Amino acid sequence: MCLPQDLEPAFEQAVGAIETELNMPYVTSIERLGEARGLQKGLQEGRQEGFQEGLQEGRNSAARLLSAMLERRFGQLPAWVTTRIAQADTETLQSWTLNILEAERLEAVFE
Repeated sequence: MCLPQDLEPAFEQAVGAIETELNMPYVTSIERLGEARGLQKGLQEGRQEGFQEGLQEGRNSAARLLSAMLERRFGQLPAWVTTRIAQADTETLQSWTLNILEAERLEAVFE
């Protein structure tokens, strides 16, 4: 429904007076629908962002654990090892961590 343009100021003033009197803003059904959709979209984006951050934190934890275990077993790590660890995905890091159990030399962990 569209109000004639010359009546819009009076309508807005009347709504404003009611909002002030009742201390309650007037929200149209379209505005409520838009807010609900915006909230739903924001929640979905927040979940996705949280999921991605969780994956990254898991990857960082796996990298720190692998580095600590390698240093404990083989001593100070050469640059090529820290570079490989920094570039690896979580699955690869986990695989290398398991390789430590049987590796007799540092290079064997990465084979």
